[in-house]
Amino acid sequence: MILKTQKHLFELSEEVTYLNGAYMSPQLKSVAKIGIAALTKKASPHAFTINDFFDEQTLLKKRFSQLVEAPDYRNIAIIPSVSYGIATVAKNIHLQKGDEIILLNEQFPSNIYSWLRLEQ
Repeated sequence: MILKTQKHLFELSEEVTYLNGAYMSPQLKSVAKIGIAALTKKASPHAFTINDFFDEQTLLKKRFSQLVEAPDYRNIAIIPSVSYGIATVAKNIHLQKGDEIILLNEQFPSNIYSWLRLEQ
């Protein structure tokens, strides 16, 4: 399968070929539009309702669970960063004597520190 170019979905100029997605990936135009709408909405905190805190997250979790074929969207967690997720996983792993932690060389620090802490 050959993937057709998706460059038109991003704000990148035609002269740019951006490959460093591990550092910071470019945002889709549709994501930027949603982000701007959210910032505009946040400018009026008095207008928020209780549903504003849950409805969109629930919809996102349902859509993501369909994408990854998860059996239950309630098992999907939304977290602010990878480092929070890795720290949560590491705190819930109970290593036995002889167990090993294997990491790729030159991993981003947020994927190292929790494992080093667990190793001690």
